[in-house]
Amino acid sequence: MATYQITATEMARQLSDILNRAYYQEQSFEIKRGKDIIAKLVPGNTATGRYMPVSNLNSFFSSLPHLDEEESLRFEQEVQELRRRQQMEGDQWG
Repeated sequence: MATYQITATEMARQLSDILNRAYYQEQSFEIKRGKDIIAKLVPGNTATGRYMPVSNLNSFFSSLPHLDEEESLRFEQEVQELRRRQQMEGDQWG
């Protein structure tokens, strides 16, 4: 993700373009007034947001936290309980 420095004046004059670059090209901006960086604009649509290329899925999944054996068993039990409850309640929309 590229980061660019722009002035507050540039930000004001090119707001729509800068917002589009942040959204569509995932560019970040440091906004300067004089010599000071007064704000940062970063895209809200990161890899866990709007989209992710299929080629990144293995890397993404391997970076997630993993359940230990006890947590895994407890999760499996909770899923089975939810499925049992759903079958007992039936289709509420039909």
